[in-house]
Amino acid sequence: MALPDPLARDALSARPAHPWGWGGICLWRAIAAGLLVCMVLAACATLLFIRATIRTQILAALEDRDGNTALILVTAPYGNLRTRPLTDLHVLAGDKALELWALPAGGSPRSLGLLAPGGGLLKIEPGSLDGVPAVAVSLEPPGGSPNGRPSGPVILLGRTQQL
Repeated sequence: MALPDPLARDALSARPAHPWGWGGICLWRAIAAGLLVCMVLAACATLLFIRATIRTQILAALEDRDGNTALILVTAPYGNLRTRPLTDLHVLAGDKALELWALPAGGSPRSLGLLAPGGGLLKIEPGSLDGVPAVAVSLEPPGGSPNGRPSGPVILLGRTQQL
């Protein structure tokens, strides 16, 4: 029995790799090009998403009867309204609920929801403050206004401004 020739085995392993095989350069160039296309598409989609979420912010500074600013409202993305009290709203509210109202020009007040006295985010319909010149906060029974209109006294009032 003849021993295998080690030089013949090396000659077989030294043959050039197929360009589309694991050792071929064409496969790796195609993979790199595909990944580059995916990264460019992801970057474009991200920029389009960010541009779509940037909207005009609406700001309102609500004042009490003495003219002191008591609450700041700023629209946030995704239909949220950020509330930041500058005074202790727990004292103003007592055992009542604080309800925020949109005051459209020439229309009846529209409830935007109940405010947390400590501030935070309030979920509102996107665009519900567009074209609304003023907002108000009234004291309502726990759970909010029973009739869909302000039933308690208005304790805070402010004009909206677009930024």
